[in-house]
Amino acid sequence: MISIKVAQPKDVPRLTMLALEYARYEHSLSSDYPVPNKVQLAKALKKQMARRDCSYFLAEDAGALLGYAKAEYVSTEDKRVVGYIDSIFVRKIARKRNVGKLLVSSIFKWLRERKAVAVRTFVPAANKMALSYWEHQFFRISGFELEKSLQ
Repeated sequence: MISIKVAQPKDVPRLTMLALEYARYEHSLSSDYPVPNKVQLAKALKKQMARRDCSYFLAEDAGALLGYAKAEYVSTEDKRVVGYIDSIFVRKIARKRNVGKLLVSSIFKWLRERKAVAVRTFVPAANKMALSYWEHQFFRISGFELEKSLQ
């Protein structure tokens, strides 16, 4: 049975390996997304987990890590709390088992507990599968992020 839990510092080694798997996947779609150093990534995960406005969610089945998601929130200038889903990744072997939906539901619950009124996410243009997923979760495109290299 699939369960979702909030990641704890003891989960960092397994989360690091899964986050590297996700980074490799994103890099395969676009070289704009570099694969981070394992040690630096683990340090960053620990630091982010210590923040009050950030949480990692893990999907497990019988001890096997199937996927993860990272969410955070900010207070806007007009005092609204807005959530942001920074990343979500489900291992290929666990897709089509509602793992993503369970992770997103846990994030929504966490954000509602923090009085968030909306949630946003970013989808790389090359990741058509992710765009389709978010549209099926009733997200709408609300703008475009543009980038220009300065090098």
